[in-house]
Amino acid sequence: MRPTYAALVGLLTTAWPCAASTPSVELVLHAPSPDALPDPRCVTRLCTSLLEQVTGAKTSIDFALYGMRDQQPIVDALLAARSRGVIVRGLVDRQLDGSNDYTGTAALVAALGDVRDDQASDLRLIAKAHAWSQHACAAQPPGTLGPVRCVALDVGDSCVTAVQAAKDEILPSGDLVHDKFFVFDHATLWTGSTNVSDTCTGGYNANVAVVVRDPTVAAWYTREFEQMWAGLHHIEKRSSGPMRATLSDGTPVQAFFSPQDPAMDRGLRDAIRSARQRIDAAAFFLTHTGVAQDLVDAAQRGVKVRLLIDATGAANEYSMHALLRAAGVEVAVEDFGGKMHAKALAVDGRVLVLGSMNWTRAGEHANDENTLRFDDPRLAGQFDAWFEDLWAHVGTDWHRGRPDAESHSSGNACRDGVDNDHDGRTDDEDDGCTLAGDHDEPVQAAPKRADGSCAPP
Repeated sequence: MRPTYAALVGLLTTAWPCAASTPSVELVLHAPSPDALPDPRCVTRLCTSLLEQVTGAKTSIDFALYGMRDQQPIVDALLAARSRGVIVRGLVDRQLDGSNDYTGTAALVAALGDVRDDQASDLRLIAKAHAWSQHACAAQPPGTLGPVRCVALDVGDSCVTAVQAAKDEILPSGDLVHDKFFVFDHATLWTGSTNVSDTCTGGYNANVAVVVRDPTVAAWYTREFEQMWAGLHHIEKRSSGPMRATLSDGTPVQAFFSPQDPAMDRGLRDAIRSARQRIDAAAFFLTHTGVAQDLVDAAQRGVKVRLLIDATGAANEYSMHALLRAAGVEVAVEDFGGKMHAKALAVDGRVLVLGSMNWTRAGEHANDENTLRFDDPRLAGQFDAWFEDLWAHVGTDWHRGRPDAESHSSGNACRDGVDNDHDGRTDDEDDGCTLAGDHDEPVQAAPKRADGSCAPP
């Protein structure tokens, strides 16, 4: 039987205080309530933690956002800050055709004026790109048009393999400004997985955010902002080298900016490889084969590995969740209406890694992203407690298969006004809200080669 999830909501939507003194890092963890819907108000701690910093800013606010939608209290606070003399500068994503996925972004740009984007960078990079052909690792699966990927994971005495391909052709639309960060007065940082939208700061999605009160960390993010403000995005940016510091409360922290820094290898994968007892991971997308193999390797050496993944992410044709299950890793797919939008994990109750980067090749090699690693039992313990409650909520219902993100199996997805599975149809227009069913992708076991390695199918 599931625990009474509603009783957990008050705990999960608040920041976690430190009894001894004000910590340098405030970790904000949010789980949506069972009756949650997208909300334009600023009532969750995810939103109020940001609003407090905007209203308290004295000299400067620099932000880099994927976009904005239906969060007028934040827009109003930014305008009020500018009116009282605060210098407000912003960066947002823009696709090759000039569009942005978040419908309020154009209004934000018009209201603030001093907001730039990555479209010119995208156009330069597309012009420099050379046509390339992919080696056909397998025949194109029936009913698919996207690139074919052959995957093999080593599970010790055997392998699990799959042939993956997207249903539709994948056309270039430009790399993303996928950051979600604000720097206030060159002294305080707000960042994490949380977009400024009615679904993220509005509380419909599960998310993680941090407020870091430290001028050194703020300076790292200001330096990254200035590169993008000068028009350099994606692979045009340059690394500033290793970024490590110990905060005033003794918390060790590292920062990585994609794609110029080794955020995937040094930020995420190193933490997984260091695990000896437990890994709790919450992910929107996991298509990165290296991360998947690291999780399998951890499970093979006796680490308790649990992954909670988003239903939309699990529906992606290149998702690794089915292979991970076949390899013996515990994977649950969320079944609430909103997204499992976090991109975070805790290791052995001592390390916490979080940020804007999805665990994908695009997150590693193309998009503008930021990742933080904290070596701090306090923060890791807070994340573990949050994760434990979410894991108990999903229970064993979706440890096999996956629910449609746009279906009655996913909370309020059929009455939230959101195209949860990104197929152009919403609520009752979507077949998922009229037809029952769950899905998963086939994988197969395979023997190892004579040399002990795994061969893709």
